[in-house]
Amino acid sequence: MRKLLLIINPVAGRNQAQADLFKMVRVFAEHDCEVTVYPTRGPQDCTRKVLPCGFTNPSAFSRCPIPPWYGSCPQPELRSFCPMKHIFVINPTAGKTDVSVTLVPRIHTLFAGREKEMEIHLTTCVGDATRFVRERCAAAGGERLRFYSCGGDGTMNEILQGLAGCPDAALGVIPCGSGNDFVRSFPGYDFTDLEAQIAGEEHLIDLLRFNGTWSANMCSAGLDSDVCKNMIRYKRLPFVTGSGAYILALIAAFFSPMGKKAHFVLDDGRTFDENVLIMVMSNGGFYGGGWNGAPKFNVEDGLMDLCIVRKISRPRILKVIGKYQKGRHVDDPTMADCVVYTRCRSLTIDFEQPTTLNADGEVSESTHVEAHMAPLALPLILPKKKAE
Repeated sequence: MRKLLLIINPVAGRNQAQADLFKMVRVFAEHDCEVTVYPTRGPQDCTRKVLPCGFTNPSAFSRCPIPPWYGSCPQPELRSFCPMKHIFVINPTAGKTDVSVTLVPRIHTLFAGREKEMEIHLTTCVGDATRFVRERCAAAGGERLRFYSCGGDGTMNEILQGLAGCPDAALGVIPCGSGNDFVRSFPGYDFTDLEAQIAGEEHLIDLLRFNGTWSANMCSAGLDSDVCKNMIRYKRLPFVTGSGAYILALIAAFFSPMGKKAHFVLDDGRTFDENVLIMVMSNGGFYGGGWNGAPKFNVEDGLMDLCIVRKISRPRILKVIGKYQKGRHVDDPTMADCVVYTRCRSLTIDFEQPTTLNADGEVSESTHVEAHMAPLALPLILPKKKAE
């Protein structure tokens, strides 16, 4: 039997070229050829993985120590070659009710007759999702893993810390929390449709590295983070939505001391000092239950959006906060004196006083911030759209 080694760059020739390529593969398979597929994971991956195996000598092919399902399979045609496991990580405490009560039966129904293709993990405490995902990635053994975050943005952030850097893992998001801000950056996709999630394709998006942790959406400091810190006490009140809890926390912060003096250094050499009222470092566009702090976001450009609202008087805050919520603050000439909006690849910030920091709902405190973009670092599952 003849042996064919097919080395594929999954992000090259996404349309007809790859379709024709896989027609060729099937022809080889039908003519008594043993076909092995190696999807590459990045620049020079082909050289790094193939040359050590001695493929200049055809007889070495059978002795190659690399698992035949190495790497990711973002294209639909490649998935037929790759064993895949769908893993649902459910946070029972996200939102106002235990989402696992209704979600687990839906998952079992969807995978009826093919239960081996899925796993369900219910988180038990803060940090449990990160621990579970990291351990599951370490034990993958070349198996393609899809982790579905079933909770809020905090649950998604925990899962992200566990899978970031794993070559065989992708992230899916089934919004079940109070804010669910990350998915707002992808209009037109129904993230609540389980069947569409399973059939969805993986798209590479940027990640933000923020003080040693990963963020897929947005990091903030100043009034924003103070609000996030106080939001926890409000979001479980009866009849209070995610945006409602944010507004209540904002009112409480409104009557507290405001303004954070900070020194900024951007990767292109720009330096400046600001007295910060509101600040976001963004990959996505929304936070705080739908507030559009970075309306010009792009999750695939390798750049972070930096938006700063300078300290202003409380009466003026009341006049402009609605514009900020709707994303109208950037191009409004009446706010040009108090809004800074720019882009960069990395930055450092030094605050005069310890400042509350927020990364996708996870709160910390520091006087120093280091942040940089990791371009196209995360395979994100976008649910399959229904035919119109």
